Amino acid sequence: MIDTSKVQTLLQQEVSRKEFLRYTAIAILSFIGVTNFLKNINQPLQLVSSKSSSNKSSGYGMSAYGR
Repeated sequence: MIDTSKVQTLLQQEVSRKEFLRYTAIAILSFIGVTNFLKNINQPLQLVSSKSSSNKSSGYGMSAYGR
C-alpha cells in the first residue's frame, strides 16, 4: 500500500509559483502522453497504401486541367 506519510510530506512541501506551474504542466503532459501511448498500442497497425487509380478524389490537381 501507499505510505500516506510520504504523500503528506510531499503535499506539505513549499514550492514557488513557477515550480508549481512547472510540475503541473509536466503532470498534464505526462498524462496526455501516457493515454495517447496506450491508445496507439490498442489500435491495429494500418499500413499506408500507395495511391491507386481506383481511389479518385476531387479537388485541385485531380482533373486534367490541374495536371
